[in-house]
Amino acid sequence: MENSLYTHNVGGLKNCYMCFDCGIAEDMMYGVRFSQAKSCIDCFEAHYTEASYDITTVYGCQKVFYSSESKNCSHCAFVYGCMWCANCIGCTNLVNQSYCIFNQQVTKEEFQRTWEELFSGKRSIVSSYRQKFEDLKKQTTRRQLTMTNCSDSIG
Repeated sequence: MENSLYTHNVGGLKNCYMCFDCGIAEDMMYGVRFSQAKSCIDCFEAHYTEASYDITTVYGCQKVFYSSESKNCSHCAFVYGCMWCANCIGCTNLVNQSYCIFNQQVTKEEFQRTWEELFSGKRSIVSSYRQKFEDLKKQTTRRQLTMTNCSDSIG
């Protein structure tokens, strides 16, 4: 433990603040149940994840924002249930996709413009993307159960 204030049930933290039930992490704030994470804020169950904000149940992600239930994604915002995706905004249940906005394929330039708009610093823009994403999630099929490395199991 090094320079980690207001933590509980933790181990191997460095420069962390208000973190609970976690281990092996650096530069984290306001997190619960994470491990092998670095430079994340407001996270719940983030493992092997870096430079992310407002995430829930993610694994192996980098630069992911406002997202949940995703695995091995990078440079994404507002994604749910996505795996091995890069450069996606407002997407659900995609696998191995790049440059998608609200589950539609776009050009690299269009994605970049949208990304810059989303992170322009205007709260109203983030709120409008969040609302559109929540509407899309309501129409999305959700997994009943997520199982990994479970042989002879019925889900």
